[in-house]
Amino acid sequence: MQKELLEKNAILKLSFDFSLKVIDYCERLESTRKFVISKQLLRRAHQYVLTLWRRSMLKAGVTLYTK
Repeated sequence: MQKELLEKNAILKLSFDFSLKVIDYCERLESTRKFVISKQLLRRAHQYVLTLWRRSMLKAGVTLYTK
């Protein structure tokens, strides 16, 4: 189901690509010992992408189970 949504929805595809780029950039920041910036950026990017995924899943009619 998620693969189908990713292929159909351009925003989800872009957000997925964005998250991969953020992870790569955070790894480079950690290698230069910029730990605080790396953790903050990773948290904010994760929150942003997760919000997009949740909204698109709700539009698709998928029931979400959260803790």
